[in-house]
Amino acid sequence: MPRFEYAIVEAGTLSGWKISYPDHDEKVKCDLMPVLVQLGSAGWERVTMTDEVGGLPRRLFYKRAHSDKALTLADRLFSPEGHCHLWLLLDPDAQSTDELARIASEGESAGVSVILIGGSFIAHDGFDDAVRAVKAKVHIPVLLFPGSSRQISPHADGVLFMSLLSGRNPQYLIGEQVMAAPIIKRLGLPVLPMAYLLIESGRMTSAEFVSDTKPIPRDKSGLAAAHAMAAELFGMQAVYLEAGSGAEQPVPSEMIRAVVQSVSIPIIVGGGITSPSLAKEAAEAGASAIVIGTAVEQNGSSLLGRIADAIATIPNPKSKIQNPKSI
Repeated sequence: MPRFEYAIVEAGTLSGWKISYPDHDEKVKCDLMPVLVQLGSAGWERVTMTDEVGGLPRRLFYKRAHSDKALTLADRLFSPEGHCHLWLLLDPDAQSTDELARIASEGESAGVSVILIGGSFIAHDGFDDAVRAVKAKVHIPVLLFPGSSRQISPHADGVLFMSLLSGRNPQYLIGEQVMAAPIIKRLGLPVLPMAYLLIESGRMTSAEFVSDTKPIPRDKSGLAAAHAMAAELFGMQAVYLEAGSGAEQPVPSEMIRAVVQSVSIPIIVGGGITSPSLAKEAAEAGASAIVIGTAVEQNGSSLLGRIADAIATIPNPKSKIQNPKSI
């Protein structure tokens, strides 16, 4: 007999409903109409509903055939409600371990959904301690953002397993990945296979210098889209458009939009996003996640709350309803 999984949409106001997954004892806030559309498009079938109150049902019950396929890290990172996420990038070379932990905690309170730890160049040997300290302070996923195979820690929730696809330097296309793969497999860390695309930002960034590669020109949206299409055909599960740490200009909205329209996988955007208005532009162009790093180092964590508010209600074209099981 076929096995089924179930979802329950529970009563509230139009914007205050909750969707729960009894098999996993999980519950997520949602808006009524968007979540019903997303359930239908993801194969869920409505089986019954309870009595109505004020013209709205108390509960809607859905089921679909159970899938034995394990959730990927990508499944767990992107919102079932379809809103753009705010991710925080922490550089262990830029702050002390205590400062990293404090900023991470404040970021979570402000609306950050993922903490990234890493950088293009880490000069000191406290990387593992930094990951452990941050992990102890937050309840959201802490992922490695490794600039090299040396930036791997068993204390993280997963790894952005990136290939610098915009460059032609074999060390960052595949060399560092080959060095890191046995370590990641031994530690059992989940991975998000991802294309990392450097985008021209008006100045040479650390990532550009360290990788010894040229960024994609900012007026060549078609070229960026072609790289993203290649990434999807390789089986990668996300694309990261990176203007670089301390970039003078963020990734152009036109380029984000072109890349979003060219592939079905999530698009992450970072570098040069220093204000709520710039974050909103990237989200409206279709970014699934916005990454903030240097701006917090320079302006403090209070910026995060303003950015989270600016992007919280912007729908994302890559969303699909899925089990939001935490990692």
